[in-house]
Amino acid sequence: MQTIRASSPTKAIIAGEHSVVYGGIAISAPLGIRKECVCTWSKKEGAGSITVDDSMGNGTYLATHEFVDKDGWFLAKAKLIEYLLKSEGKKIEGLDIKLDLSKEKILKGTGHSAATAATIALCLYSMNGILPSKEKLFSAVQKFEEVAHGGRASGIDAQTVISDSSQEFRKVFQKDGNARFQFEGIDLQFPIGASLLVINSRKKEEKTQTTAEMVQKFADHFKIIKKPAEMSEKEREKITAPFDELVEKIKMELHQKGDARKLGQLMTQNHELLKKAGVSSDGLEEAREICEKNGALGFKITGAGGIGGAAIAIVNESEVEKILSALKQKGFAAMKAKLSTKGACLMEKDGN
Repeated sequence: MQTIRASSPTKAIIAGEHSVVYGGIAISAPLGIRKECVCTWSKKEGAGSITVDDSMGNGTYLATHEFVDKDGWFLAKAKLIEYLLKSEGKKIEGLDIKLDLSKEKILKGTGHSAATAATIALCLYSMNGILPSKEKLFSAVQKFEEVAHGGRASGIDAQTVISDSSQEFRKVFQKDGNARFQFEGIDLQFPIGASLLVINSRKKEEKTQTTAEMVQKFADHFKIIKKPAEMSEKEREKITAPFDELVEKIKMELHQKGDARKLGQLMTQNHELLKKAGVSSDGLEEAREICEKNGALGFKITGAGGIGGAAIAIVNESEVEKILSALKQKGFAAMKAKLSTKGACLMEKDGN
């Protein structure tokens, strides 16, 4: 039996969500909360199979290109496996392959699916003696994301989880009507003495709103009836300018000598813009109130928002446990997170 281990960071959008759809600047950061995968394989008689066991569900992919789905969430994993095998001309006949992914809780809105895809892809590539380039790994994660989220994926989550640094990105609209994202790695750190909390606003009885629903809510607020690519640059700038101004100011405080209090205020201002645009929720506002009453320096939506959406808070290190406890008492899942400087990577490879 042989074993390979891989891990991937999760991610948080620090600023610029929603306005980025219209060409605004956004910042996404890989987090120290990581997803891990252990891949083991051995020879077997007859047709091969790949079994995946994960907190998001489990199932088995067969050499006959069929899959047995035990929970309704295995399709994206199966499509990723198919893509990896087909693109490299590999087969699984005669192999019994098991992918065991870490089960610890990863909060909604922090790139769980992208991190899952990155670890699976790294393990299967490595098992076949391939060390994938960033471009190859990005493509694999994108294949997974498109199936998992039922449509075209922006690439933000994929690019962030495979990167060793935070990413500044924006959507560039071309004359032919197409658009693409431009990414640039940037070195970001939180001010000394400040910590980041990641918060899930979902209560157990709530049905979460999708990213597509929240993108539409944002568009409805601005009375947008055109697709972003159909809008003029001036029309898009009217939407993005207030957000871009805050993103730039937030970025200026994201270093060890930055002003944590000012950073918190700017994050809250960003949240207010998003709230005004209709993408907050009662749960997010309740979590915000708890954080602020217990001394948080700033609070904002991260990602799509809406019912069950995620949020981040900037807090003094001395207040972390108090705020986490207060959130837990009201039924909110939350955790402290550090920024990561290591993207998706192999952890260990051995055989016996």
